Amino acid sequence: MKAMDVFNNDIAVYQTSGFNKTKLTNVTDEILEGSFMLQESFEAVQGYIDEIHAQYAGAVVNMDDFSVHYFDGRWSADVTALIAYNNKVKYRNIQEFEDTSFKAVNTYSLSYDKTKKQWLIDNVKNREPVGKEEEYWKNKQEVKVNNPPILKWKREGGTGTGVAL
Repeated sequence: MKAMDVFNNDIAVYQTSGFNKTKLTNVTDEILEGSFMLQESFEAVQGYIDEIHAQYAGAVVNMDDFSVHYFDGRWSADVTALIAYNNKVKYRNIQEFEDTSFKAVNTYSLSYDKTKKQWLIDNVKNREPVGKEEEYWKNKQEVKVNNPPILKWKREGGTGTGVAL
């Protein structure tokens, strides 16, 4: 679960760094290759955005949907969690921020990298939660983030500041 939490924190940093893939610290090369499209898309629209604020608020892990596998000399794991982000975007020439906060149910596939000696995110599938489905999960664990920082990207500076508001 630590790898999942690191990844979720990294996503806020990634979003406020101009989608710089080096900010994803515990992912496989396959994930890094897929992130290139997001960086290109952001570069195409960044002139229309003044600011992005991103904050990872925490997760609820469905422990009944947590599994670890060993096959053919390779360790892998799968885990499902409800994640929450408090995000907002300020578009150029518009005074107010648009609230882009969201919750999602993510299913993470992880693989253990023997060389790096760490679990890496290999794949993430997400979907919108159905109501408050996490309330029906029998065995769950909350991943709390104490005083989560609000990370910012500003068009003028071009980089995430990492400074809490």
